[in-house]
Amino acid sequence: MKTLIVGFSTSESLFSFIIKRATSSDVSHTYLRLPTPFGEDIIFQASELSVNYCNGKVFESKSKVMEEYEVEISDEQWDIAEKFRVTEVGKPYSAKQIVGFGWILFCHAMGKNVNNPLADGSNSYICTEVVSVCIGLKNVENWSPGALRDWCKKNAKRII
Repeated sequence: MKTLIVGFSTSESLFSFIIKRATSSDVSHTYLRLPTPFGEDIIFQASELSVNYCNGKVFESKSKVMEEYEVEISDEQWDIAEKFRVTEVGKPYSAKQIVGFGWILFCHAMGKNVNNPLADGSNSYICTEVVSVCIGLKNVENWSPGALRDWCKKNAKRII
């Protein structure tokens, strides 16, 4: 078994405000924190128009970290996550899926459950998908960062 650190954050950006407002949550973003042997963490995320890595200190200067959890995954899932992080870095952020997620929220407010009509299986991602693939969750394309945090609260150890 291996451990991944899943984090949840917010920022002062307009995009963050809209996500928090639409999802009735205090978090707008999720990421993986990856310790390095150099004492500096790196962040793996879908943000700023692509799947990317960011120095942990730089990330923290732009974002407010709200919570982090240790998620236990199998060695096999670790290998899947490692391959995903290598092969998917640099791929585009899916603004289209965010619009589709807005549709989900609107329909939910009207009492209807729908799937994201703009989630087309393309090689573009939103932050919850990047983390979900790495920890091995399936069928979470309609999850907000808050929904993923709720899963972590039930299934992982909170460390921040």
